[in-house]
Amino acid sequence: MTDEYMRRVKRACNDKGCKLTYIDDVLAFAYPCDLLINYNIYGPDCKAEYEQMYSAANVSLPELKLGLEYLPLRKEYRNIPPRMEKGEIEDVLISTGGADTEHIGLALLKYIKRNSVLDKYNFHFVIGAVNTDKEKIGKIAKEQSNIITYFDLTSLKNLMLKCDVAISAAGSTLYELYATHTPTVTYIVADNQIRGARGFEKAGLMKCCGDIRELGATVLAERLLEEVLSSKFNGLAIKKNGGMNI
Repeated sequence: MTDEYMRRVKRACNDKGCKLTYIDDVLAFAYPCDLLINYNIYGPDCKAEYEQMYSAANVSLPELKLGLEYLPLRKEYRNIPPRMEKGEIEDVLISTGGADTEHIGLALLKYIKRNSVLDKYNFHFVIGAVNTDKEKIGKIAKEQSNIITYFDLTSLKNLMLKCDVAISAAGSTLYELYATHTPTVTYIVADNQIRGARGFEKAGLMKCCGDIRELGATVLAERLLEEVLSSKFNGLAIKKNGGMNI
């Protein structure tokens, strides 16, 4: 997406009496558009940044729509009632994204396997379509009765509602976890996830355990599991997480 490309599209839209809307979360440049949407939890904090960026580029500031109010949430995730707190954790959801290039899923599995104290929990692993560790993960899962793997899921809603807590990369899945009132511990795997992870943490909704590129998979795996299964975490996020009515 380049400046010139957007200018041409905007002219074409405006010539037909239409408006060009752009969905943004990276603030790369002053996008020539009529309406700009940043639906992320940190969206409202970007207002001054957008104004400064457009002013410096001498580009007309579009109408800004910032925050969770504009989140394009699928219907199945809307108006989900708050969950009842069980008092203890039994089922843990683990979602590492489509590729898991840093191999955090494998590191989590290895940690679970060598720590018998975790045998009392059920770990539900969602394996991405292009995860290169599929075979290794499948092999370990066959050896552990408390590890359940899922491939090619089109929706995680039912699994989110089944599980008591979740570990997830800080991508768009965080918004679905929030909508299902699932207490979540997250981690960063790419630059465009930093603001989202920190935004949920700042709001007191999710705990961020760090950036895998800095910590490494082995250290982060231990940190994630210790945090999500700790007594201080259990139930806390459920009380704070009111979910979304969108």
